[in-house]
This record gives sequence, structure tokens and C-alpha cells, in this order.
Amino acid sequence: ESPNELDTLAAKILCPVCLIACNSPSAPIRQIAAISVKNFCFANRFKCVPTVIPIVFDALRDMEDDARRFGGGRLLHSIVESLGIHICPFIKCLLPAAMSSLNDPIEDCAKTAASTFAALVRAAPLVIDHQICMTNVSPSSASSHYHGLPNFLASDDDSTSKIIDHLVHGKPLPAYVLPPKLRAAMKGVQLREYQMEGVSWIRFLASVNLNGVLADDMG
Repeated sequence: ESPNELDTLAAKILCPVCLIACNSPSAPIRQIAAISVKNFCFANRFKCVPTVIPIVFDALRDMEDDARRFGGGRLLHSIVESLGIHICPFIKCLLPAAMSSLNDPIEDCAKTAASTFAALVRAAPLVIDHQICMTNVSPSSASSHYHGLPNFLASDDDSTSKIIDHLVHGKPLPAYVLPPKLRAAMKGVQLREYQMEGVSWIRFLASVNLNGVLADDMG
């Protein structure tokens, strides 16, 4: 089919099929729908992936419906694995969602998120300096497709850039400033540099809805 025909077909059926992939109570139907969505995204990622992402995010946020979260997670994993390095334009948007889902109380959802997260991290080094990485697409065209994608977390785009900085490029986390009430309660006690790094790490995990613990072996 021509690109125009594909765009017309995607506009008509992509959203309904995506909803089926996330919401159908039948696993075989979810799987068939997910294959269709994946194929659309593979054929035209810049048109289709931005359409799919908000639907998937709604499913992943639905803590009242385990099956819907699982369907959304499987769909996202299918798209990420299918696109490979071509998922680069959307990594800043998708990585926080995958990280947050690692903490899902349903084991199958968490395992799916772990596989998606691993695939995104493998591709993330290609997102150089957080610029959109792609082939045969002008930067202005790429930016127009990326602009407006939803942020899975209640934070700004700069926060997701810092996540990639830390996880992929090995850069230190931004220093966390202790709240005034906590500083007052400490009565002049100053945390050492490594202790503040630990606090920053805990705050980083909290920002992506993950849990962590600081443990110190003093011998």
C-alpha cells in the first residue's frame, strides 16, 4: 500500500485496534491486535507511535485493572522489540513508563516491564545528548512528531533527560536540596557528600515510582 493509503487506514483503525490490544479479555485477541498495531508502527513509526503511546500509558496507569495493564505492557514491549533502534525518537517518553512499571504488584506486568526497560536501555545510547536519533528524517520533521508526546511521570521533560543522563551516560544525579523543615530538624548537622549522593539516589528512584534502600555495612 502507498504511504497515503497506510495513513488513511491507520487513522481509521489504529486507535480501536490499540484499545483491543490493551483491553480485550481474550488473550489470543489481544495478541492478534498487538501484532496489527506493531506492524502499523513498523511501517510508519512517526505517524503511528505517537498515536499509540497515550492509549498504552492510560492502560499502564490503570491500577484497578490488572489485565488492562498487562495488555498495555505487552503491546508496548511488542512495539519496542519490533522497532529496535528505530524506537530512539521515543525513548525519552517511554523509558520512565517502563521504569515505573517495574514496580507493578502483578509479577507478569513487572516482568514484561523489565524486558521493555532492557530493550530501551540497549537503544538509549544512540540518543546522543538527548537529541532525536533517526535516519533519513530531518531534525525539524522529527521534532514535530516528538513534540507533544505525553510524559508518563508528573514531571517535566528535563527530568526524563536526567534519567537518561544517569542510566545511559553515567552522569551523576543532580544534587537534591533538603527541604527547609528537614534542615531545621537536623539542627546544623551537615550530611557528608556520599550521604547526599545517597539521598539524591533515593529521590531519583521516587521520581520514577520505584523503591530503594540505602544500606551501610560498618563492619
